[in-house]
Amino acid sequence: YEPLAGAAPTVLWRRAAARLRSEGLEDVADDDAQGGDIVEALEAGLRFEVDVYGQKTGFYCDQRDNRAFLSPLCRGKRVLDLYCYSGGFALSAL
Repeated sequence: YEPLAGAAPTVLWRRAAARLRSEGLEDVADDDAQGGDIVEALEAGLRFEVDVYGQKTGFYCDQRDNRAFLSPLCRGKRVLDLYCYSGGFALSAL
């Protein structure tokens, strides 16, 4: 999370074309919009690539304590992660 530490607070416009259309709003492309920036996050010795500007990053930083809690509970056991996107919980279970 170091690349984000100390960064100035900012608001990002995240285009969601389908949602805008469903609410009767115009989808206007913004050439200055940010996106596609991959940040490397290191957590408990695991390295994740996170798109911090995507609609859904799949990696929720506020779940760090829960992943750490899960790790010792799963040690030596077989675990099925049915809700895997970035693999944060699945990898923590190893």
